[in-house]
Amino acid sequence: MSSMPQTRSNLALQAYEHIHCKLWNGELAVGSKLPEVALAKEIGVSRTPVREAVAQLESEGFLVQIPNTGSFVRMMQRDELDELFDFRMHLECYALELVIQSADAKLIQKLGELCAQMFDQIKQAYKSEQVDPVADGFVFTPHWHQLDARFHELLLQSANNRWIQRVSGQLHLMSRIFMPGRIIARNENSWHRAIRICRQHRGIVRSIRNGDLKTGRDTLCLHIDQGRHESMAFMDWIEAHINDKPAQRRKLPEEQANMLENILHLREVLANQVDA
Repeated sequence: MSSMPQTRSNLALQAYEHIHCKLWNGELAVGSKLPEVALAKEIGVSRTPVREAVAQLESEGFLVQIPNTGSFVRMMQRDELDELFDFRMHLECYALELVIQSADAKLIQKLGELCAQMFDQIKQAYKSEQVDPVADGFVFTPHWHQLDARFHELLLQSANNRWIQRVSGQLHLMSRIFMPGRIIARNENSWHRAIRICRQHRGIVRSIRNGDLKTGRDTLCLHIDQGRHESMAFMDWIEAHINDKPAQRRKLPEEQANMLENILHLREVLANQVDA
């Protein structure tokens, strides 16, 4: 039986999901320009569905479109980012309260399995012959971020509140864009960070199992607030290096140097728009 032809809306949704995934995996970092032609080729569609997807992502706050220039991954302001984490904290604590009121064994098991998979990633990385645990940091892979996101998504979805579900995905993606695994709080080793995240997740699961809302809320608030500090550290890191000379930026790891170039370019473009 022949497959149904893809409609324009289906193609736009396909393009949206493709770009959304790239944002989540850090393939489109803050300040980077979206290569619409290349994206259309990757997806196997014309540029029209890509433009429709870009317009949707712009309306959701992830991108900024600049006339006659292109679309870029948006850079949030510090106070906006702070408000984002405040909202996440209140939303997830409320979701946790609802979950504790109606938690079942299946949910606890699923959350526990996600915790176990994250710990397995740490153990496998530490035992790998290709990794020097002392010299090399823990690598936060896309799979790690998927497991981390799934833990929070499952917690929010299990609250059985349609409004929580509606806004939660957007909040987590926006947080993720400003929390690239390669840039973390300066006072914390990446191995320690990974273990801390896993232990906090397990602490949340334990609180659900025990019906202990206070401990669960305290653990969750600490967990989200540490994410806030990491995001702010990321913004501090940008500000500390954004005025570096090109030769200084070239001494940074390639990925970080490219990120700074993208952010600097976006700032210049936005400044030109204001002056025009």
